[in-house]
Amino acid sequence: MEFKKPDFLKSKAKKKPKKEEKKVTKKENQAPPEVTEDIKTMFYSMAPVDDEDEENNTIVGEKIGTTMNAEVMMERQGDENGKVSDDEEDLPDYSSDFFNAPVPVEEDVELSSDVPEGTLVADDVIESVPQFDIKPIEIEDIDTIDIDIPDVPEKKEEDTFPIAMANEDFDEEKFKKDSLDELIKEKNLPPLPKHEDEEEPDDFHYEKLFGKQKPVPQGTTQVSKVPIYKPESPLEQLNVNVGKFSVVVRQEYEEYLKSKNPEISATYKPTSTVVTEEPVNNKNKFAQSVINLFTSKGKDTVENRTTAEKVVTVDDYDDENDKESVADEINSNLSKLKFQSFALGVLAVATLFFVFLQRALPSTLGAGYVAPVIYGVLNLIVILVAGAVSRVALKNGLSSLIKFKGNSDTAVAVGYVCGVLSSIVGLFASQSYFMGKYSYYTVILIVGLLCNSVGKYYMVSRVDKNFKFIADDNKKMYSAKIYTDENIASKMMSGTVVEKPIVAYQHKTDFLTNYLQLSYAPDPSEEAAGKIAPYTTICAIVVAILFGLIKKDFVGAISTLSLITTVSIPICTLMAVNVPMRKLCKTLLKKGAMLCGYQGVNQFCDTSAIIVDASELYPEGSIILNNIQAFNEVKLDESCLCAAAVLKEVNSPLSYVFDKALQESRMVLPDVESVMYEDGLGLVGWVNGDRILVGNRELMRKYSINMPERNIEETYHHQHKQTTFIAQSGVLVAMLITTYRPSIEISKELQRAEYNGISLLISTSDCNITSEQVSEDFGVFYRSVKVLPTGLGNVCKEVTGVHEEKSRAYLATRGRFTQIARALSGCVQMRTNISISVIIQLIGVALGIMIMSTIALYAGTSILGTVEMLLYTIFWGIATMIVPMIKKP
Repeated sequence: MEFKKPDFLKSKAKKKPKKEEKKVTKKENQAPPEVTEDIKTMFYSMAPVDDEDEENNTIVGEKIGTTMNAEVMMERQGDENGKVSDDEEDLPDYSSDFFNAPVPVEEDVELSSDVPEGTLVADDVIESVPQFDIKPIEIEDIDTIDIDIPDVPEKKEEDTFPIAMANEDFDEEKFKKDSLDELIKEKNLPPLPKHEDEEEPDDFHYEKLFGKQKPVPQGTTQVSKVPIYKPESPLEQLNVNVGKFSVVVRQEYEEYLKSKNPEISATYKPTSTVVTEEPVNNKNKFAQSVINLFTSKGKDTVENRTTAEKVVTVDDYDDENDKESVADEINSNLSKLKFQSFALGVLAVATLFFVFLQRALPSTLGAGYVAPVIYGVLNLIVILVAGAVSRVALKNGLSSLIKFKGNSDTAVAVGYVCGVLSSIVGLFASQSYFMGKYSYYTVILIVGLLCNSVGKYYMVSRVDKNFKFIADDNKKMYSAKIYTDENIASKMMSGTVVEKPIVAYQHKTDFLTNYLQLSYAPDPSEEAAGKIAPYTTICAIVVAILFGLIKKDFVGAISTLSLITTVSIPICTLMAVNVPMRKLCKTLLKKGAMLCGYQGVNQFCDTSAIIVDASELYPEGSIILNNIQAFNEVKLDESCLCAAAVLKEVNSPLSYVFDKALQESRMVLPDVESVMYEDGLGLVGWVNGDRILVGNRELMRKYSINMPERNIEETYHHQHKQTTFIAQSGVLVAMLITTYRPSIEISKELQRAEYNGISLLISTSDCNITSEQVSEDFGVFYRSVKVLPTGLGNVCKEVTGVHEEKSRAYLATRGRFTQIARALSGCVQMRTNISISVIIQLIGVALGIMIMSTIALYAGTSILGTVEMLLYTIFWGIATMIVPMIKKP
């Protein structure tokens, strides 16, 4: 069968000679297809079959953003009486007889191009159809399609009419049955099913018996499918191969074009991928049930899923479509770490029990070989089980050591390897270990692995809680940033007590990127532990060699190696940072802020000031209107309405005092033509052609407004109340008497920020809000507060008004000032606490190596028992944890 390729593919392949084809001409009176404003593509079927109904061979496809894909099977059928067309009369007569059924002759069927010959297609149409954008594909030959049709054997009379049939007594049915039974018996095939309605063997028996495929019944034609070249990435499109369409397919296609939400009917749905369930291994039921005890039942973890769903792993949370994959990964890690921590805790308790039992046993039991050997075997089993549980951490630590680098797992991994070596050697000197000459330090190693696992659990738990914050689509999100223009930042900070002009602010964002990368980034404690691990390993090897040379004791050298590598483990490397960091993040989440981890701390720990708008310091409800003293009652209502419009235009906190009155009166504010804030004076605006002044006495004097005596307002000032004058068209109209009542929550956060060295930069359009007023209201030092001039205030409003699509996930809030102030204060204090914990860990490791090496070389390891070393390790671990937490971030 030949395939006539479209014109745009003719240059890519050589065309083979084809048989003479029957042309089908279009009817002259056929109406042209309806053309709409959208681009349309004409599909014509010119197959040499069913040419009687030519109208059904034309299909109009409207460009609607997607195209269709259908595989059409063309059938060749006769009429009602079984007659075929003239072109089919020369075909051999097919018989339904089982033995005489001939194989149909190969027939060429041509599939026409989807574009009629001579039709010009515009470039924009070709570019808009994805099928025209074909990548280079190596195609050997696409002109023809090979169809495997069995060769037709030459028909002979003796084959179709056996001699036995000439006999009048010949029983044709019996002859067929006997011949078939003989063939089945000869070829050693299973017997045919004996059913009355089965007259012929199935395809399997036919091929085995006669060595060829079962013949196709008369009146059908085999047509192979046209190859479809699919793009590399899946597209939300349905590609259409033009050709002969049946009436049913044409109707489906027309309905597809008419519908607003196109959907192919169930008959023509593409093949769906069936997800099969993995077979359940009954042997692992007990282990799985144990794991489920320590997993969250309500969480959608990978382990809790019953079907074998494919979970797409992602490198980071870069798109909202990654939400489910990231959540699955986090929940899976939490479950594994929870189980690992529990198992290591049990092993640590068991090992400590063995240690106390060994010390409590009489020394007479050590004279034999049974108790020491049992003790050594149990110790080896426990340490191997602990290694199996923590195999990921051990592999991670040792892989870095090969390159003479380290990480948070390196020290404990080296100690574990030396501990296993000491346990193996101890089997051959079990009596010396049992009597206390040497010691197993297995319990300290297991405690180190346990603290490592718990620290990672706190880390992943923090990542999990924070991820729920940033993945919440129902709430607004703001990203914290550092102002990058140092010159402008220096001008903002001039006059304050800070030295470095590092100014923080927040603006609205839609998505937070690089979340996992920033959350799992190592902190200084991990980095310090990783840097010293290769050197402590070298020190342990050197001390062990010196011990062996001085004492001439190989077993003692191995025990000393295990001792020095064990004391070199900073036991609380991960816990010292992740436990307080998790606590800080939990506090911030309650406030409405998210801190990713140490990278967020490092980004904002040097912050010296925060940009804040006056409306955030004095939100709605903070300013109370006590009274309005009128000087011109005729214009009072109109002037107050215009003043409210001017205040609302600049988002002044004083505008809140008019909101309730406006809601009750249902009055509409007039349009403001222009407005300007004069530093320390007030607002000058134009409404309906009138100049509106809203400010203090100095603003009125500047514009030559007649003012009353000063003692009128000073009375209110002594009562800690503020006065604001309103003038319209050069006439003083009213004076507002207000009380600024600070929020206790804001006062607390401002005082915390001041304690951590963070100043306040205020952008305001309210003349009553000054540095002295803010200092008095919120109880902070006036030098740590600065009201920015108009120019710098506009810069602040510009940067805080930015709306980004994506921002890096260092620090995020819900937009309130108290949230970012609390987070920045926590970052400053947390950096100090982390530095203290690192110093304590380094001191503990250095002192441990020096003290234990000296004692081992001079007095031996007999006085450095397991319990003594465990107490030493616990002491430095507690110091590392508690001292930094004295000052809460």
